Amino acid sequence: MSSMLQRLVCALACALFSGRLSAQETAPTVVADELRRAVAEMRKLPVRVPDEELEERNRRVDAAWDTLLAAKEAGVAALLEEAAKLDASKEKDDKFKLGAAAVIWEIGKFDHARDVAALWHGSDLALFYNYVFYPALESAFDGDERALPMLTEVLHDQSGTVFFDAHSMTVQWPETHRFLWGPMGRKAVPTLEKVLETEKDPVALSSAITLLADHWDVALLPRLRSIASDTKHGGRFAALRALGAFGHPDDFELLIGALKDAEGQNGIFLLRGLSLYGDLRTAPSVIPLTKSADPELRRNAFTTLCMLPTLDGLDALEAALKIEDEETKQGFGEEMTLFGLSSVTMNECLGQGREARAKSIASARAQAQRRSLPRGSSRVLTREEIETTCKQWIKDGRLDSASFTSHHVLSQATLADVALLVDVRGSLFRRLSDECLYEVGDIDTALSRIVRSQYRVELGPCDRVTPLPAPRDK
Repeated sequence: MSSMLQRLVCALACALFSGRLSAQETAPTVVADELRRAVAEMRKLPVRVPDEELEERNRRVDAAWDTLLAAKEAGVAALLEEAAKLDASKEKDDKFKLGAAAVIWEIGKFDHARDVAALWHGSDLALFYNYVFYPALESAFDGDERALPMLTEVLHDQSGTVFFDAHSMTVQWPETHRFLWGPMGRKAVPTLEKVLETEKDPVALSSAITLLADHWDVALLPRLRSIASDTKHGGRFAALRALGAFGHPDDFELLIGALKDAEGQNGIFLLRGLSLYGDLRTAPSVIPLTKSADPELRRNAFTTLCMLPTLDGLDALEAALKIEDEETKQGFGEEMTLFGLSSVTMNECLGQGREARAKSIASARAQAQRRSLPRGSSRVLTREEIETTCKQWIKDGRLDSASFTSHHVLSQATLADVALLVDVRGSLFRRLSDECLYEVGDIDTALSRIVRSQYRVELGPCDRVTPLPAPRDK
């Protein structure tokens, strides 16, 4: 399938089929027998093809795609008819449906967006994830709301991965969804809220919650708390992680209380939320998880103790690492700890005595607190300048492409700019690269600072997350 995959991946960049003339002008009439043979060639594709047969198999399937593409709407009809037969007989052939959806998207684009979504519905999207990701990306690239039926179906998958050749970068959930939904900006919110109200699938629920939280709207907090308190809700642990990111003082007990249910992927969600929350009272409750039989949960507990360092927590981490394999020991780079901004590395800190270690922890925390605060700027921007710069960033899909640098804008942005910054953040995902993720991180750091400044004293990691004092009556 490599040639088909390459063709589909290139479609977004070079609009492979967009330059063709109409079917009446470019191709002879495709007869029904040809269409039936083309459809049959796409059915029941094997999982693996022996090397000696691969080239011939690719050639035949490519030819089938070309026949269907040349037939235009007749090709669409043939594929949809076959899919309807599958549904009627309850036969499962997800590879056919994903391939059919890719062909139909190339033929009709938005005219057949709902047909594509219907073919994806109930299919294992991870089987041929490129056939899903790239049509969905193309549909959402300019923020066209006609893409929403397709994007909604993608919420049901968290297993698919995509590889960006240009940057040698493998992307997995939730970043796959952020690349797809990001360019929609605030237009995505009503659809995601509807999913939250109507969907039963826990995968789709947790996907929608994760994407909604990326909009940094504090009006979402009551809904998140309700979900996080419901042990039967499929999106519970996604809501807990989101609450951790918002970092509201009212949510510490809710987050810590959920640790008793911390298992598998749900436990990892929760630990990441606690790391983001930034309350060092977390450490005693996380220490027991350093002995978990689940290696992924155990490693995430290590990371949480690195992000929220205390003397007891680092003692427990040091003891736990002694019995881990070398790969795990090397897996805790400085970027995964609070020490990435400190003059003392994580490994150096672990090698220190308790007195010196306490000083190193204090230094790392002070650095993290400084990072959570806006840096001073030599130039005070007007509201108009901030808005104009952000709109230029949205147009360009990158920061620092306007009159003022991201430092100028992000250090002076206020609550009034949150919605606009969310749209800036989303536009960055139009660049399929790791570079855009660094810029997304800069936006998220600014948004976290702005949003948290409404309700907590210390914005970064601290001994205890405390609310702002109530304003005095004048």
